Amino acid sequence: MKPGDVIVHDVMTLHAAKGNLSDRPRRAISFRYVDQDVRYFERPGAIMQTGITHNLKTGDTLECADYPLVFASGVNNTAGI
Repeated sequence: MKPGDVIVHDVMTLHAAKGNLSDRPRRAISFRYVDQDVRYFERPGAIMQTGITHNLKTGDTLECADYPLVFASGVNNTAGI
């Protein structure tokens, strides 16, 4: 890969990278798309996610600003395009 390149893969794909030899931090971003039936599960011992502000409890739907709706099933999602 060259600086500025982007890769996209399934979360179940094994992947790795060589160590960062530059003097700048490596940037990464992760998107996770889930069905509306998914429920929050608070996993004991899990690493805290920075920037997360919700007060979800185990069993809650993911309806909050930290997990925005990007596609609604059964809705005309092409309106205005």
